[in-house]
Amino acid sequence: MYFLVNASSFFEDGSSSPFPNLTEDSNPVVVKLKLK
Repeated sequence: MYFLVNASSFFEDGSSSPFPNLTEDSNPVVVKLKLK
């Protein structure tokens, strides 16, 4: 399952990004979500 995620939302929430190389310029970001 794929989602288009607004990269800036990670920074606005102040939460640590799961992607170390993620920047605000990486918008939109294609995130592959592995559902358990």
